[in-house]
Amino acid sequence: MSGQGPKSRWGSLLSQAVAGVEARLDTILAEEDAANKEAPKPSPSPTPSQQAKPPGPSRSDSTRSRQNDRLQERLARAVAAKQAASKGEGTSTKPTPTTSPRQSSDIPNRTSTDSAAAAPVPQNLTPSASPRASQDTGRKSPDTTEKSTEDTGDAPAVPQDASSPDTSAAPAAEVADDPVQAGPEESTVTDVKDDRIRQLEKALEELAVQQQEETHNYVEQIDALQAKLQYLAREATESARKEAKEAPAGSIEKKLAEKDVQIAGLMEEGKNLASTEQKLRTAIKTLRSKVGENEKEINNIKISKGKVEQELEAARRRSRRADDLEKYQGELHKRIGQSQKEIDALKSEVAGKDKTVADLKAQLQKVLEEKDTLTAKVNDEALAKERQRVRGLEEEVSDLKVEKDLIADRREARELELKDKAERAAERARVIEVELKSEIQVMESKLESMRVMAEEVSSGAMGDSQAKLLRQVETLQTQYAIATENWQGIESTLQARISNLEKDRNEAQHRESEMRKKAREAALRAKRHEEELEDAKTQIPTIQEDLKVRQSEIEALKKRSEEAEVAAAEAKAELERLKVALAEEKAVDREQDRQGQWIEDAPAQSFKSGSRPESPSVSMPTRSSSTDFLGFGSLSSKFRKHSAPSSNGDPLERYTSRRTSVQPSSRPSVLTGNSFNLPPILSPTIEALPSTPSIHPLERQDTFDSAERFSSPQQIAQDMVSVSTVAAGPSVQLVEKLSAAIRRLETEKVATKEELTRISSQRDEARAEIVSLMREVDQGKKAAEEVAKLQADVAEVNQRYETTLELLGEKSEMVEELKADVEDVKAMYRDLVERTIK
Repeated sequence: MSGQGPKSRWGSLLSQAVAGVEARLDTILAEEDAANKEAPKPSPSPTPSQQAKPPGPSRSDSTRSRQNDRLQERLARAVAAKQAASKGEGTSTKPTPTTSPRQSSDIPNRTSTDSAAAAPVPQNLTPSASPRASQDTGRKSPDTTEKSTEDTGDAPAVPQDASSPDTSAAPAAEVADDPVQAGPEESTVTDVKDDRIRQLEKALEELAVQQQEETHNYVEQIDALQAKLQYLAREATESARKEAKEAPAGSIEKKLAEKDVQIAGLMEEGKNLASTEQKLRTAIKTLRSKVGENEKEINNIKISKGKVEQELEAARRRSRRADDLEKYQGELHKRIGQSQKEIDALKSEVAGKDKTVADLKAQLQKVLEEKDTLTAKVNDEALAKERQRVRGLEEEVSDLKVEKDLIADRREARELELKDKAERAAERARVIEVELKSEIQVMESKLESMRVMAEEVSSGAMGDSQAKLLRQVETLQTQYAIATENWQGIESTLQARISNLEKDRNEAQHRESEMRKKAREAALRAKRHEEELEDAKTQIPTIQEDLKVRQSEIEALKKRSEEAEVAAAEAKAELERLKVALAEEKAVDREQDRQGQWIEDAPAQSFKSGSRPESPSVSMPTRSSSTDFLGFGSLSSKFRKHSAPSSNGDPLERYTSRRTSVQPSSRPSVLTGNSFNLPPILSPTIEALPSTPSIHPLERQDTFDSAERFSSPQQIAQDMVSVSTVAAGPSVQLVEKLSAAIRRLETEKVATKEELTRISSQRDEARAEIVSLMREVDQGKKAAEEVAKLQADVAEVNQRYETTLELLGEKSEMVEELKADVEDVKAMYRDLVERTIK
């Protein structure tokens, strides 16, 4: 029940307030309509309820003073307009009825919106309201005062405009009819008009006073109603807030009270919207009135301007006609004398034209013949040059192909021969190694037997055994000397073969380099020839275009010659016409007077003399018939400018010299240097190596030491022979020397085996390195291609990255803008929520 009490109270208060405002507005509108239609009546007295609560004195006084000023201005304007209308025989009475319906139809809506806008509750009188509400009411209070002043300023215009057509329409009609009926009595008409104007002015003054009183009453009533509504709304909102605070949380009463508070906030917002709507309506009305006035003024100005322009044109035409007639009369005298002179000049011109036409025809024939010959020569020369170039290029290409095939065949045959030689040398080296190994084993067995014999000799008795041993030693020395000689011969033969093979290899390498150079030169020549062909192909369309241009120029010359012939024929016809016209004019001159004939024959003679100035057009083809116009000099210069690319061998020689300097020429020198330093035993194994790698300096020292060791056994044998010849008896020194020599041989044997294994391993490593280098070269080429592709991909990726960055920047800006919009919306919703809560 407690919840239904405030709700019913709130609804009853609102319904009573709205009903009272509507009833009062209806009465106001009815009184305005009655005042417009009927005679002036005294202003109705305000009700006691309205007198009980008057508005503030300062506000009503200010509004009244403003209303009085505005009404006085309007009355002055109306009086001035009526006086002007009375002087202009009632013409100004027509525009007033057009504006009055608009204003009378707008005012009820405005009053209704003002009454609806007065319903929200201003919060400047309640002491318990929040500071925010007080600030809002402080801002809204001047708006309400402006509204009231605007309403009071605009309202008086309605009865004035509405009553003016009713009161002034009949007198205007009478004034319009009086001049027709009165006739000659103008003084009586003017007196009647003055009396009527005075009566109308008095009526207007009385109506203005009544309107002021009525508007004052209406403003006081509306202010009282607004104050009542504000007071009731405030009380209702305070009671709703108190009930919302006192009511328990979540109950229906609290919800109803909160809704009541929200309704009050909505009413305030409606009031603000109504005020803004009222301002906009007033602005629209003023603009409409201004636009209408401007359009009327523009139309009047346009009409007056058109009339003035028409009058000016008519005057100009008249003056022109007069001037033309005077000029014709003055020119006719001159033309008759000039016509005879022109006839003589035309005769000479016709003769000159005939000569120029003949000259032009001859020049055209010459130009055409020269053009045909030049085109034929140019085409023949160009075709001959192109055919020669094509033939030369085809021959060179065929020669290069043949040379390439021959070089490939020779290279393959040479490679097979070198492979066979290398295999044979390897087999021989293997056989020699096997023989040497067998001899070394035999020598080792003999050395062991000699050791045993020497031990026995050193331990046993001296005698015949010593002699036997000496003989055996001598035989061994001789065998050893024979073996060393055989070995030296084998070494010399192997070294000769090795040197021959190395020479063959160097020659093969030199041939390969020359073949490569030739192939490169052939490829460069082929590229040059291809470029020349492309250039020739590109030149062919330009030559064809030049030929087309020349043909078009020749056609233009033909057309000009035809035009010149036509002009000459027309000139002849004009001469004949002029002769006939002169003969007729002379006959007419004899029959009639000169002045009358001038006036009659002016247009005919003007037209005849107007066809004369076509004679100078013949001089143009004579200038254009020169050979410079055809452009043969430019054509020859074009052919001279284009020349085949220079066949100087400077870039090729530079390229080949750089290439040969880059080629590995150091390897054969290293090989030769190291091959001669190596011992002769190691030389057969080097034949299979195409290019031996560089040997470490420590390994070179080992090779030199091994060479010295190989040379030492010969000296030992000579020492042994000299010792055997000097002293026939056995000695311990010889045995020690033999054992040392045997040990040296064993160590050298082991060293040679190690060196053989090392060299073979180096050979295998060199082959593997060459294969790996070839693979690396292929991989490098592939890598270069991949790098180019990757660079293109990277460029594309960079472009995509830049575009994505731009898109991201734009999207980020959009996101920031959306965030700012969301924050603004949140702030708006917060303000709305705070307002609704307050």
